[in-house]
Amino acid sequence: MFSVVLIIVFSIANLTTTAERDEANPNEVVQPYFLGEENKVEEIELGQNLTIECKAFFGCSDTTLVDMYWVQVKQNKDLQDSDDDKFFETCEKMIFTTCETKMIKMNQTCKVFASTKLYLINIREDNVKYNYNCKMDTTFGSKIKIYTLKIKEKKSDISQEVFIPSITCSICIVLLVIVCVLLRIDIVLLYRSITGKDETIADGKEYDAYVSCVYDSSNDVEERNFALQNLPNILENYFGYKLCFLERDIIPGGSTVDDMDSYLEKCRRLIILLSKNYISDKAMYELESGMHKAMVERKIKVIVIEFTSLNERIKVMPESLKLLKASSRVKWRKNQSFSVKSRFWKKIRYLMPAKPFEPKMSYSCEC
Repeated sequence: MFSVVLIIVFSIANLTTTAERDEANPNEVVQPYFLGEENKVEEIELGQNLTIECKAFFGCSDTTLVDMYWVQVKQNKDLQDSDDDKFFETCEKMIFTTCETKMIKMNQTCKVFASTKLYLINIREDNVKYNYNCKMDTTFGSKIKIYTLKIKEKKSDISQEVFIPSITCSICIVLLVIVCVLLRIDIVLLYRSITGKDETIADGKEYDAYVSCVYDSSNDVEERNFALQNLPNILENYFGYKLCFLERDIIPGGSTVDDMDSYLEKCRRLIILLSKNYISDKAMYELESGMHKAMVERKIKVIVIEFTSLNERIKVMPESLKLLKASSRVKWRKNQSFSVKSRFWKKIRYLMPAKPFEPKMSYSCEC
């Protein structure tokens, strides 16, 4: 504690001695010096105006001989070469061109300051090639404070540190979206497989799909084999779906129309096998009844399998069928669609109700 008191007393004594010395020598001549940074860089924009102020301190004496003024000096020139140096005119009341103000002295309680200003008007690119020197001539010699102009770098709206990661993330997101769109069917099927999702529980339906096709297509054996053999074999025996066929599952003896409506009510999907032989009274009734339940009553979803080219037949199809989304259509591409792992069967499964299954056998379509 005693040592702390001694330090405080010693500090006060030093301050008192300094103050007494200053008061005792108020007219002591001090070598003038510039205030602020030794050299300074001013950032500017082309076309703007700039005011530069140069300040100096003279001490307590107002008798020091001093002169302050501005000189424009070309950068990187030989120090001995002063031919290109430019002096500035003194500013008038209205400033329209580059000029300098006369040195002004200011007395503040035993402190003498001086300042001069340089007004740069409508800065051009050529002005940046020069240094603007504030020169102070005194009885002690000359001193120079250098001001350099630098064009401001245009800042982009987004910095490089933010722009590059943002673009990278955007590209990754776009690529991810494209991949998800292209592989959405595989992604959905994988999700169903992992989660074991089952949309058929407690929905009151008995069949997964009602198949509307031509049963007596004697003119096209390939179409008949696909409709009555390969389609049920793969969907029922391999993927475990339960299908409803008019000729197979509906008990004979009743009203065909009533039976169709009754069994459509029991099905979750309506599979329409469109082909050149599809146009018949029975098939058209199934189509119209099913489309009514799908688009008006919203009780069933439609899957259209385009077995053959329909360019000619599509003109006589109901308008409701033409309004179906392209995502509800699946095209049979023969050789490309044979394998149960082909895109054709994947899309059929994608459009069918989700339900867990274990492949019952290794199967490849033979059409």
